[in-house]
Amino acid sequence: MSDGSLSRRDFLALTASTTLLAACGRSGAECHPPDPRSLAKHIRDKRAELRYEPIAVDSKRTCGACAYYKPGTNCGGCAVMPGPVDAKGSCKLFQSG
Repeated sequence: MSDGSLSRRDFLALTASTTLLAACGRSGAECHPPDPRSLAKHIRDKRAELRYEPIAVDSKRTCGACAYYKPGTNCGGCAVMPGPVDAKGSCKLFQSG
């Protein structure tokens, strides 16, 4: 929508992502993000666009070392990418934190 309001679909997707992120934070010491196929299509598309990988190829460019990463008890989050994020993952927007 062009007026800046949130559509019902976007609201539900955001709610689901937030719930998944919160659930991830309570599940234990290691991040166990949901099966990517269970995420809303626009979230999967954004993650694909950013080339998110749950395990970084370059250990110096991990989500946990990125300025956009938001640590959680377990899985973290990202200021740019929706859904739960593993600190060991990476994407093409890495910014040294």
